[in-house]
Amino acid sequence: MVTMMGACFGIEMLLSKPLIGEIVTGFIPRLDSGSLYIAIGILGATVMPHNLYLHSALVQTRLVEQTEQGKRKHANLISLIR
Repeated sequence: MVTMMGACFGIEMLLSKPLIGEIVTGFIPRLDSGSLYIAIGILGATVMPHNLYLHSALVQTRLVEQTEQGKRKHANLISLIR
């Protein structure tokens, strides 16, 4: 599947005939006023969804067993999210 995706990408590149100079300049980092917002957006798009998923799974309301072992498990769970 990855090979097919790569092949399709290569075909699209050949069909669109991009300017090689423009592609190369796209790999050079720019330090202008918008760069910080782009970097934050990329970081937020990759990190935050995982963080939200993890915390939403951990903080769901659960019935806590009223035994010593059940209370310990609950305390360990709470300590993970703090």
